Amino acid sequence: MAARFITLAAALASAATVLADTSIVTWSSSRSTALDALPANVRSTKFTNHILNNDQLCDFDAVVLIQQPGANRAPSSHITRSISSAPSARSFKVSGSLDLLHTAESLSSRCGARFLSYAPGPSSSGDVSLEEGKKHVLCLKVPHPHGSSDVEEHESTLAAELATISSVFPSHLIIYTGPGLSNLHVRQAPDTISRPVVDVTNSSQEPVTAAAPGTTFWTTGLITALLVIFFIFLPVLIIGVGALASIQAPARMEAPKGYSAVERKNQ
Repeated sequence: MAARFITLAAALASAATVLADTSIVTWSSSRSTALDALPANVRSTKFTNHILNNDQLCDFDAVVLIQQPGANRAPSSHITRSISSAPSARSFKVSGSLDLLHTAESLSSRCGARFLSYAPGPSSSGDVSLEEGKKHVLCLKVPHPHGSSDVEEHESTLAAELATISSVFPSHLIIYTGPGLSNLHVRQAPDTISRPVVDVTNSSQEPVTAAAPGTTFWTTGLITALLVIFFIFLPVLIIGVGALASIQAPARMEAPKGYSAVERKNQ
């Protein structure tokens, strides 16, 4: 009975993992209308169809898909700096499973790009070579950590790999799924803000909060100013313009009393 209960619990945990929401952060070296058009909460099928199957991704020299397992902790400082300095960045909450490896292979085939799937680190450095001037689709698989020391080592290795990729491919798009993304909020209005603002939960930083939904902008001072403009300033302006126009108009010439044009003609 106990063994059956443990098996059932493991199955439920596995199903919950598959169906759980996936936090994704994307950033790129240039603006992407495909990214800006999507809402923050989407299903995995919509994210795949509108982003990963979008032909705009073929315009980048490199598309990097990163899957980093591990404990729920804040991303490395390199990831944070990369997002904050990127011209375009978005965060998404994707419901449903997302197969990055299959998606990366399909993307490379569609874009005619070179596909590489590897774990960043010294062990794979000899087998992986990035060819400058040729499109690449890279799927980086970070190993599962077995302790806090492994997490720090993997983050350092990933940071070095991303720095190399960015230097070889200045035009790039990075799609990152990893731990701590619930504490990472990328705020960007697509039409007004050209640089994203990254808010990482930190005791040394004050969180940036948006205006409350119930906030009203029709204050007493604003209403008073509008009333003065419409009911005092505008009427005075209209009266002044009318008076000035009447002064500048030529006076109409009138004939003197007793003057007859017929008598003047007979004379």
